[in-house]
Amino acid sequence: MNRCLSGGGYTTLSDTLGTPLGFLECASVRFPRDAKELVDGVPFEERRERFCGHYVESNGNGMYAFRMAFVTDGKMINKEIFHRAKLLLADPVVVERIREMQDVAAQATQASITALMQDWVDIANADPNELCAHMRVNCRHCWGIDGAYQWVNMAEYMMAMREAAKHPDAAVPDISGGFGYTLYNDPNPGCAHPSCFGQGQAHVHIADTTKLVGSARKLYAGVKQKANGEIEILMHSQEKARENIARCLGAFKDAVQLPGDDARRKPVAAVPTLEQAQQTYLQVIQGGKP
Repeated sequence: MNRCLSGGGYTTLSDTLGTPLGFLECASVRFPRDAKELVDGVPFEERRERFCGHYVESNGNGMYAFRMAFVTDGKMINKEIFHRAKLLLADPVVVERIREMQDVAAQATQASITALMQDWVDIANADPNELCAHMRVNCRHCWGIDGAYQWVNMAEYMMAMREAAKHPDAAVPDISGGFGYTLYNDPNPGCAHPSCFGQGQAHVHIADTTKLVGSARKLYAGVKQKANGEIEILMHSQEKARENIARCLGAFKDAVQLPGDDARRKPVAAVPTLEQAQQTYLQVIQGGKP
């Protein structure tokens, strides 16, 4: 049983904590009862608060928490640090404060888990067509007058005229199809031009990624320009996102290998709720087992 020095005699640690002493002492351990009293130039309550914070941060490493909160000067042996940390952890004030910090940390972790799960769901359900899409668009003859070549505007037509003037044998560009061509118009099912026949022409559209919102923004992972100038849109793996969701919800579980049987992956009959999945994920990231 741990015993501490109380005035002129010894008593149990629990008895010592319950007495109105000015100090608690155990061997060379000495902590003030007055939280305002300075310990190495810092109020004891502040060092105690630091100890509690580092204890929760380190997932229960008392010696680490003590080294971070108090001055050890590199001379204090591990045994002494251990006893000092143990004495602090026996203080009801410290125990209660650690419990409060753990509750806050758990709530924050739960919130982050919920956000992470939502990110995975959004990525899994995002439409890649919002980032880049293969489209069938109208050809130049789809909506031209009588199926003739349609120009965007007079400026485009005049540019073609100037280009033709450079070549004496070139034909004058036909203007009979009119103006108003727009790339993203749908194909004309009745188009009879050999390059189209109502099917339109292939076109790859890349979205302005600075304007992406919602799930498309989460799916977007960047852009890469190749040496030949081609642009590649990078996306997060939707398959991986679905796998992460399935594992968090317990949709897959390694089967127990029995003698003579191969280990197989089998679906779990009862799928846990989102709250249960969050608790499982919390245990995993804290180093435990679900």
